[in-house]
Amino acid sequence: MKRRLHIHSQSPYGNASIGMSLRLLQTKDALLFRGDAVYAAVRFSEANRMLTHTTRDMYVLREDAEERGVAHRINENMRLINYREFVRLCVDYDESLSWR
Repeated sequence: MKRRLHIHSQSPYGNASIGMSLRLLQTKDALLFRGDAVYAAVRFSEANRMLTHTTRDMYVLREDAEERGVAHRINENMRLINYREFVRLCVDYDESLSWR
């Protein structure tokens, strides 16, 4: 089974891509939030509620979260990563899927 990295960059508000990717997640898949999608990682946010029950690895691009002023509010079950780690994830996973 291939390991897939699901990359989200659009705001979770008014966009159904996170919900769609959650339905397609396989056991070894992971989620990465960058750009405006980092709002989905904010603790207690409406968008974050749909992610609270997933047991998959979840990552948030630190630079994007800091730029939007939410890095200190990222849910504790998500890992803040830098660009170097982001590139490493893309290399480590068999496929990268960019959601819009």
